[in-house]
Amino acid sequence: MRQLGRIVRIEEEPGLRIKLPYVQNVQLISKSLKLYDVPLSDVITRDKKSIIADNSRRSGMKPIILSTPTELPPFYPAASGR
Repeated sequence: MRQLGRIVRIEEEPGLRIKLPYVQNVQLISKSLKLYDVPLSDVITRDKKSIIADNSRRSGMKPIILSTPTELPPFYPAASGR
């Protein structure tokens, strides 16, 4: 949950929560494993040889534990747009 742009609380358990309209915003993030598969592509190397490249990417979320609302891992301040 963000309050005036800052992350103040992270909820991982389901349930009803109360938020202040216009002051607090909720951003939902899926914890499921995501697979991004890039179609095959023909790539020419520096020595002018042609190869076929196949890419894929797996990503997911790891749970984090905060002892205080202001103690955030380095990723969160960078992702908050500040």
